[in-house]
Amino acid sequence: MFLGIYIAKKLDIVDKPNIRKIHKTKIVNVTGIVIFCYMLFVVANTEFSDLIEQIIIAGFIVVVIGFIDDRKEIKPITKIFFLIFPSSYLILNGFELTDLGQYEYFGVFYLGKFSLVFTILAVILLINSINYIDGSDGLLIGYTITTFVYFYLLSDREQLYLQIFLILISLLLISLIFNFLPVKTGHKSFLGDSGSLFIGFFISFIMIFLYKYQNIHPAFLVWACWLPIYDFLYVTFNRMLKNKNFSNPDKSHFHHHILKFFFYNHLKTFLAINTLNIFIISIGYIVCLSLGKLYSIVLYVIFFFLFTLIRFKINRFVSK
Repeated sequence: MFLGIYIAKKLDIVDKPNIRKIHKTKIVNVTGIVIFCYMLFVVANTEFSDLIEQIIIAGFIVVVIGFIDDRKEIKPITKIFFLIFPSSYLILNGFELTDLGQYEYFGVFYLGKFSLVFTILAVILLINSINYIDGSDGLLIGYTITTFVYFYLLSDREQLYLQIFLILISLLLISLIFNFLPVKTGHKSFLGDSGSLFIGFFISFIMIFLYKYQNIHPAFLVWACWLPIYDFLYVTFNRMLKNKNFSNPDKSHFHHHILKFFFYNHLKTFLAINTLNIFIISIGYIVCLSLGKLYSIVLYVIFFFLFTLIRFKINRFVSK
């Protein structure tokens, strides 16, 4: 991290403030690159899972796309176009979803001829959704730590692939410290788009891996991404209702409202949203385990409508 920050300063690899950014000064944004480089080092020196190694290696293209986006601000549609290539490569090499699991009263939900298209759309949606929540100090890192702790708890403890989960959690905990350091220390560092896009990419395909190759039901896994999915869908539909370009960035995300509520205190926002995330995931897990998979999915949809209703009320309150 120290080496990455030193090099970034020399090469002026920084996140510059603008009208839609919260920070007011230039801040180094190489944490995502540092994490990815370390994971490549792990892939080169450790044997744990060929499939997960494929995800990490394919993620190199994603990191490059994010790095360029940090420098030149690629248009969202262009970014999505380039993300399709590494995603399609993995999907065509063992990561295609042919069904969404078996449910009470309905049996297995097969995707049939739509499996390839559905998988690509689902992956691209989740990558962009996770990228959306990278707008407050430590928020995405905290979300990712919670997600991989949850995946770890769902998994068989004897599986070798869990090593990469523990390594990633450790790297993220270190990154969290650098993310919250005061600017005056000179060592504060953000994930950057290279980090947020790679994390979204990695989580997307790890979820497919856990279902297809570890038999962890999607009704459990889907709760790990309620926050980015709910926020992405709400923000997108809300922009369309207001006749705005749904791809244009703004400050209408969930974390922006929470930040404003806490008078732009990033630590309080981090604690509040991540506590809520853990609480919702726990509810989803308990319902899925005790009542069944179908009830879990129904609750997921109900929670989305509640989330949407609350967001509309917040918007009306803010606009007054």
